[in-house]
Amino acid sequence: HALTLEPPFPEGHYNCGDARLELGDITGALAEFDRTLVLDPRNTDALLNRAGVHAELGDEEAALRDVATGLELEPGHAQLLSLKGRLLAERGEADSALDALAAALASDPDLSEAWAVKAEIAFGAGDLETAAADFDRAIRLGGGIEIRYNRGLVYEAAGRFAEAASDFEAVLAETDDEDARAHRASCLRGERAGV
Repeated sequence: HALTLEPPFPEGHYNCGDARLELGDITGALAEFDRTLVLDPRNTDALLNRAGVHAELGDEEAALRDVATGLELEPGHAQLLSLKGRLLAERGEADSALDALAAALASDPDLSEAWAVKAEIAFGAGDLETAAADFDRAIRLGGGIEIRYNRGLVYEAAGRFAEAASDFEAVLAETDDEDARAHRASCLRGERAGV
């Protein structure tokens, strides 16, 4: 309603984009962030959010373009660097991803998301100790249930079944995730068997 009463202004469209994201309207959010950036091409928060939407829609190249544009405007933007790390990790470019994550964490050592992506890379490389430590850090910094699930997978792979079962129980307390249920059952069996 405010947008109908005022001349076009980027903040209104940006806020609508955030609201649409919360409601699960991904394509509507993308349109709002597009409009924000037409009105204010230097809005790094809109670039970050639009990059995240592109990533969610599977358009990795568009996401990386928005990240690159944002980093030209603000080279030390921790969340843009973290998203860059995640996108590069998904492409299998682990070394470049770790460089981006190191830069993100140098800018904001408390960025849970960056620690979680770093942990995922370590897990993929078979470094369970580093993966567990990085997931621990991400969770202490407020990481959500998805991070708890992923730490459970690391603990399970390391044979730390009681800790893994605890993580999967935490996931099940908030969701009805069948994978978490299956992993929890497997961990409880492993714990009982003393494997």
